[in-house]
Amino acid sequence: MRHKVVAVIVNFASADHVGACLASLKGEADSVVVVDNFSTPEQRVALERALREHAGWAEQVDLESNVGFGAGVNRGLDAVLARSRGDEDEIFVWVLNPDTTVTAGAAQALADVIAGGRADMVSPVIYTGLESSRSVWFSGGTFDRVKYRSQHDFGPVGDREEIWSTEFMTGAAPMARLSTWIQLDGFRADFFLYWEDLDLSLRARQRGLRLSVVRDANIWHHVGGSGNAPEGRSDVYYYFMQRNRVRIAREFGSVAHLIRPGAIEETLRLCLRPLRENVAPLKKAMASLKGLADGLFGGPPSYGAKQYEVARYYKTLRSAHLERDSAGSALTIYTELNYDLDAAFVSQRDNVRKANVFQLSRLLLAHGVRTLELNEPAMVRAWPQLVSVLISTWGLRRRGLRVVAYCIENLPVRSQIEAVARGRFSFLAPIGDRLVTVLASQYSRLAFGTEGALRHYARYGVFASSRVRLFTSLPAPRSDVGDRRDVDAVFVGALDDRKGIAQLMGAWDVLSRRLPALRLEILGKGPLLESVKDWAGQYPGVRLRESPSRAEIADAHSRARVAILLSQPVPGWREQVGLPIIEALAAGCTVVTTTESGIAEELAALGHHTIAPDSTAEHTAEIIEKAVTAPLQVEDVLSSLPSSDGRVVAQRWLTGAGGGE
Repeated sequence: MRHKVVAVIVNFASADHVGACLASLKGEADSVVVVDNFSTPEQRVALERALREHAGWAEQVDLESNVGFGAGVNRGLDAVLARSRGDEDEIFVWVLNPDTTVTAGAAQALADVIAGGRADMVSPVIYTGLESSRSVWFSGGTFDRVKYRSQHDFGPVGDREEIWSTEFMTGAAPMARLSTWIQLDGFRADFFLYWEDLDLSLRARQRGLRLSVVRDANIWHHVGGSGNAPEGRSDVYYYFMQRNRVRIAREFGSVAHLIRPGAIEETLRLCLRPLRENVAPLKKAMASLKGLADGLFGGPPSYGAKQYEVARYYKTLRSAHLERDSAGSALTIYTELNYDLDAAFVSQRDNVRKANVFQLSRLLLAHGVRTLELNEPAMVRAWPQLVSVLISTWGLRRRGLRVVAYCIENLPVRSQIEAVARGRFSFLAPIGDRLVTVLASQYSRLAFGTEGALRHYARYGVFASSRVRLFTSLPAPRSDVGDRRDVDAVFVGALDDRKGIAQLMGAWDVLSRRLPALRLEILGKGPLLESVKDWAGQYPGVRLRESPSRAEIADAHSRARVAILLSQPVPGWREQVGLPIIEALAAGCTVVTTTESGIAEELAALGHHTIAPDSTAEHTAEIIEKAVTAPLQVEDVLSSLPSSDGRVVAQRWLTGAGGGE
């Protein structure tokens, strides 16, 4: 049986080798994905030329920058996954270096071993050298936990069994089912270069996956063809070899292991070896030392880092944060991911970094950041992180780093403290107002999204000035919406007490008796999910979509006449704006909300409906009926919105990029 094999090749300045690799894959792979980590325009043209004769069989994925080997492979895996049709177990993905050529029958020999259940990830025997005097470059490998380095097995394979297990698998030619690559989240993108194959091997073995080498599958590897240069090893090589070795020690053992005699010897070797280079030995030695420091102290890679004018620091990163910067123009830093984001997806964004407060200053310095956006000063739950960041960046701020924030908080600080402290630290409430004043004084600029937030901050001595500006949080209209509205009303949000889903269900009970044919869509998840399911089952016109994707939310808004969000006051929280409201407006929906929203006054002035949060079910039903039977015209809603999103204009002003001046 012939198995479906897809090859993934990551190219960086190796276009001269790709043609030979592709030629050897003809008849071996069903298709090929070549990911080009950008090096030069000439290299990209050369790669396009090499792939031209393989159009339809080989796909080229162009990246705007060099995101590293691991991230490049992951982009290739994404391309394979996008073309799959639920057959991830039947697709065998073979990752190959561009400077390899494949022996006939190698791909099927590897896939046969996996399909037969004898291994989960396999490698061919890899040869190098001249055809007349070739030698084994890889026939398995081990992880030396004394010196903390990986070691290839260079021994002959003629008398060995058909397959044998290996502790370490080189990244030059591993094959696994697409489902296995997905299970492992691909390669670690943050390693950028070197050691990512050892990391993958160790993670795979931790999951109980079996790694093997297949004797009858052979390839030839032009060692260094995709990495070496005439001037010897590069400073980038020494940096990442040192840094990532220490990262391996930290994550699969202990940094303490690095002070053992064998490990110290290896560390010194990597520090001193650059001094034997003929070209720029001191520069390369400094790169090695810098890699050692970054590895020991946990910082993200800083050598040769891309420069960013602006960085945004989030305690919890959400999908909406990434959508606001889809172009990746700012450096995004976070400490944890929200439930709506996948770690593998985030790792493929080359402008996104995970870092704690103690790593932040070095990261900002490495990337040349001049403006740092933080949480707003009146958000009590963010105070521990905010104070830590302001302290840790004191030196950078003295040297010109600007700190800015977008402000929409409208709940008194004392109420927030009482809710967070739950009586234990409520004595701090009286000094909370003063703390906001002190924190706000550390910001270079504060942009406000609502009149209510600006009035709220005035009690802390923050008034309109050259560093304080109001940008009403109204969206720009979407360009892809039409007049097709086949849903009467939509609710998007958390299914909890805050967002008013219980109030909506009570009002719909009343309304459905008068207008039983109305259609309602509910999109969300939360603690009241089961109650909402039971309730929705009573009404043929009510549809519930649990954990919707961003695309599903956009589609629901574009098909609904009315969007409903009946936000309620709860201890420690008040609706600031309401992202579902913003997205509904951009899609041309008529909005029904409560006066809790920070833009309730603006909505009422534009003809939308606002009610008190404690309105009765009968009154709420009456307002919803008025909205669904006589909604605003879609074109009128869209024409009432600004041409530029208020949040975007505020962002430009905060970062000094114009707009709003």
